[in-house]
Amino acid sequence: MNTRTDEYGGSLENRAKFPIQICKAIREAVGPDFLFELRIDGTDHQPGGITPEETGEFTVARTKNYAMRPMGVQEAIMQMNMLNHDFFVFFNAETEKIAIVYRRKSGDYGLINPELA
Repeated sequence: MNTRTDEYGGSLENRAKFPIQICKAIREAVGPDFLFELRIDGTDHQPGGITPEETGEFTVARTKNYAMRPMGVQEAIMQMNMLNHDFFVFFNAETEKIAIVYRRKSGDYGLINPELA
C-alpha cells in the first residue's frame, strides 16, 4: 500500500508520476525507435493497496471495421499516405500475416510484424 504523503503518494495520478517519469527518461536515453514495455499489474496484492477498479479504463472513442485484402509493403505505404495516416494495418501478401507500416519522425517508414507471445 502506498502510504506516502509526498508528490508520489495518495491519488492514482500521483502514484502514476514515478512510472511516467521512468518511461520518459528511458525514451530520452534510447530514442524514438527503440521499443520498450512497461507492465503494471491491476492490483498490488496488498491489503489497502491498488485495486483493479482504481486502475481505470481507457475509453475507446471510435471503432473502425474494414475489409482487408492482401497487399505488399509498398502498396500499404501508398495507402497510408493517400489516407494521410501515420500508420496502416494490412494483410501482408508476402508473409500472409497482419502487419503495420508507420511513418517515423525522421520521415522514413517502419514495418511491424506482430507475433503472438
